[in-house]
Amino acid sequence: MVGRYYEDFKIDLKTGEANLTQLYLQEALDFISKQQASQQPFFLYWAIDATHAPVYASKQFLGTSQRGLYGDAVREIDDSIGKILKHLQQLGISENTFVFFTSDNGAALISAPKQGGSNGPFLCGKQTTFEGGMREPAIAWWPGHIPAGG
Repeated sequence: MVGRYYEDFKIDLKTGEANLTQLYLQEALDFISKQQASQQPFFLYWAIDATHAPVYASKQFLGTSQRGLYGDAVREIDDSIGKILKHLQQLGISENTFVFFTSDNGAALISAPKQGGSNGPFLCGKQTTFEGGMREPAIAWWPGHIPAGG
């Protein structure tokens, strides 16, 4: 298990650079490969925290978005999820793998706008029971079972 420890894992607070998402990604890809090779069913809970303060992104993603460091972190997460889905396809197990993408809560407004997201028109955010804290998007992906765009 790879974990985030502020004291043990370097996050450059001036630039926001850290490669922890890439370590998480490699652990996920290795785990999926191992399970597929042993023909074992698996459950992967891949909880990325790059969008939690202090926000960070790998060097290759720094400065790539119009939303600052937070946007850079979101772009890296998006890229990583794409790599996981592609890996499932390359291993030939995508049609036998259900992927569910969601968040655990609304955006953390206390760290916004520089290190937080937006809950759009919804009241409040993380750590509240208002819509801004409870309503999250979700995407289900299961080729051959869930039609695209449905």
